[in-house]
Amino acid sequence: MQAMDYNTPNFRQLLIDKFGKALENDPNFKLTSEPTYRHNCIAFAMGMEDRWVDVAQVPWHWWPPAPIPKDENQESLVKAFEYFGFERCDMNDQMEEGYDKVLLYSREGKWTHAALITRDGVCHSKFGESFDGEHSAGSVLEKEYGLPFQMMKREKEKANLTSKMKGVFDGHCRVSQKLQFKVEVNGRLIMLEDFLIMYKGKVYLERCGNEVIVSRTGVQIIPKS
Repeated sequence: MQAMDYNTPNFRQLLIDKFGKALENDPNFKLTSEPTYRHNCIAFAMGMEDRWVDVAQVPWHWWPPAPIPKDENQESLVKAFEYFGFERCDMNDQMEEGYDKVLLYSREGKWTHAALITRDGVCHSKFGESFDGEHSAGSVLEKEYGLPFQMMKREKEKANLTSKMKGVFDGHCRVSQKLQFKVEVNGRLIMLEDFLIMYKGKVYLERCGNEVIVSRTGVQIIPKS
C-alpha cells in the first residue's frame, strides 16, 4: 500500500497561513505526517507520541513530575528536557555523531515550541495538533513561535531514559473533525464549535477543559469544581 503524500499544496497552505512567508519560502519546508492530537511538539521532541506535554490544567495534558516547575518560563522547559537526560549546549544546529539535539523556542520569555535537529540546519517539528514536518532551524517559525533560545543534546544511547521516566499515561482520543453542537449554559442552549476529547471514559471540551454530558439534544457543560 502506497504511503500518502502529505506535502501537497493544499496541506502546505494550511501551515503557511499560520506561519507566513518565512515558512512558505523555506527550501527545507516539507510535511511528512498526517495531523494528530495524540502528541504535540514538546512530546515529539522528547521522544514520545502518546501524550500532549503541556502545563495546561486539563486532565489529558502531562508534564514531568515535581520538582520540575510547571509553568511557561523558558527555564522550566529546559528543566523538563533535563529530566529526560538532555543537557544544554551551544546554539550549533549541526548534527553531532552519537547525539540527539533539540532546539527550544520562546516568545517574550515564555516557551512556545521544541523541534528535533535531524540534519545540519534542519529541524523536524510537530506543529501542535496539526501535521509534523521539516523546516530550517532559525527564524522561519518566528511569526507563531518566536525565536530559538536554547539548544540541548543527549547521547543517543541514553534515549531509553524517556521510556523509563515518562511513567504510565492513559491515552485519549479525539473526534476527527471540529463539530458544531448545542450546549446548555445557565439553562440556555447556544451553538458552539469545538472538539470533544474522550479521556478515561469521560468527555471534555478541548478549549476550556470542562467535562460535558453528550445527549441527542446537545451537550451539557459540567462546571469545574
